Amino acid sequence: MANNNMRFVGLIDLLGFKNLVKSPDPSKGLAWLLSEVEKIRICVERTVELEGWKLAEFAWFSDTIVFYTEDDSDISLLGLVACVSRFLFESLGEGFPARGAITHGELHVGKGQGDIVGRALVDAYELEKKQDWCGAIIAPGILHQEQYKKVRGSTVQLIVEYNAPLKHGEAVKTYDCIMWPTLFSDGFKGPEPPIRKLFLRHHNKPTTWDVEQKIQNTENFLNFCRSI
Repeated sequence: MANNNMRFVGLIDLLGFKNLVKSPDPSKGLAWLLSEVEKIRICVERTVELEGWKLAEFAWFSDTIVFYTEDDSDISLLGLVACVSRFLFESLGEGFPARGAITHGELHVGKGQGDIVGRALVDAYELEKKQDWCGAIIAPGILHQEQYKKVRGSTVQLIVEYNAPLKHGEAVKTYDCIMWPTLFSDGFKGPEPPIRKLFLRHHNKPTTWDVEQKIQNTENFLNFCRSI
């Protein structure tokens, strides 16, 4: 009997969002903060659909957004990869760099908007927290699945092998990464996108070393994608 709870999950963490809520710019007030949150909602709604195709479902908890599929077919996985790629691009454009991971496994979805639970969600959370950039990786356990092989072999270039930057103590490892920088216009032929400026749009305090490292790691990935 098929398990109807097997899905692909894309968990996204909005970097710096907690600090923005805890220590908002006093000169801008609550109305400004709410307007920025509205921008995130618009980004989510804009990325879950593409030309009438529903790419994924979603749930949103504070600084965490969970995109998930209705099943675990190759078409659903392709839609999720496209959705995560578009969200990373769109949210950074609004000054909200994000980090994420795509996993596969059981995910139980209830009737409430945030009523989701399952191993796939836990795995995505753990994999997302290891990373040190604005970007997203695909869980190694997915790579040998037939659904993934079909997506990886498609003509749409959404994924690339890369030494994803991990936090201190994690061994260097090559992952299949979401190639979100391809969404910058003109196939990277234009001027380099202002990654640093976008990263720091909502940063109202002096930058710290860990923030600088994330910016550098993101710029390195962008330059890598431009060179392909």
